[in-house]
Amino acid sequence: MARSWGGTLARKITEQSNIAAELRPQTGGGTLGLVDAGIVHVTGVTFTSDSHVSVSMLLAGGTLGVGYVITPVSDTAFDITSVDTAGATEAADTSRLSWAIIS
Repeated sequence: MARSWGGTLARKITEQSNIAAELRPQTGGGTLGLVDAGIVHVTGVTFTSDSHVSVSMLLAGGTLGVGYVITPVSDTAFDITSVDTAGATEAADTSRLSWAIIS
C-alpha cells in the first residue's frame, strides 16, 4: 500500500523555505593583509549589532594568528582582524578567509 505524505510534507517544505528567506545569509571571502596588515575590509554588506559573523580559514598564509576579531565599521562594512595570543593584530597573517553573516 502506497503512503501519501500529503499536507504534512508540503507544510514542512513551506516552513523550510520561509526559514531560508528570513535568514538571508551573506557570504564572501578575502585575504588578510591586502590593504592593511592582518586585516580584511569587508564592504557592501548589511551589518547590524544583531548580525552574527562566522569566519573560516580557507588557506593558511604567513604567521597565523590565534583568532579573529570582527569590528563593525558602519551598517554596510566590517573588518576582520587576525590577532595573536595577547590580542594584538597579527600583521604577518596573510591567510585567505571566508565569512558568512546571518542577521
